[in-house]
Amino acid sequence: SSSTSKIIAATAQENAGATTFTVSGAVSNSGAIHSNGDFTIKGASITNSNTAGISSLAALNLEATTSSISNDGALYSGGDMTLKAASSSSVLNNKAATINSDAKVTATAGSFANYSEVVVKDLEINTTQSFYNGLSAEDLPTIILDTDNPTHSGANQIKSEEWDCTLGVCNNYYLYERTTTIKE
Repeated sequence: SSSTSKIIAATAQENAGATTFTVSGAVSNSGAIHSNGDFTIKGASITNSNTAGISSLAALNLEATTSSISNDGALYSGGDMTLKAASSSSVLNNKAATINSDAKVTATAGSFANYSEVVVKDLEINTTQSFYNGLSAEDLPTIILDTDNPTHSGANQIKSEEWDCTLGVCNNYYLYERTTTIKE
């Protein structure tokens, strides 16, 4: 028989309470961790394996206090999602991984790298070193803003200049949204 490890918190449908996990060492998830209410996980580093999911029907906050957040599985929030890694570390969304939110995702780290799919209502990425939305071995990554308009019909397209030419391959990234705000 197969089994999956599960942690399910704040299960009341109405007035689900907030849940916080604080671990002094590394957090490694290979199962399912879910809360119906606001959910915060803090650890030195956070790893979500390719068979794993971390989710909240409300806000989801992941904070790696001394290292990186690495997602190989699924991260989902019905509310806002915050991904915060140590200032010299990274937030990685690896091949076949997903980051989905019905609201805003804010990622703060030294670097942010997406090799798969990020689908959110609103997105804010704050990095001090680098941003990469690039190719994995065989798939193109996707970042979709404005989930009310996933086909991008009538949406504005923002195209970056070619900026990463490692290994002789230059990659572009495209962001779509109805309203474009550029601060200079």
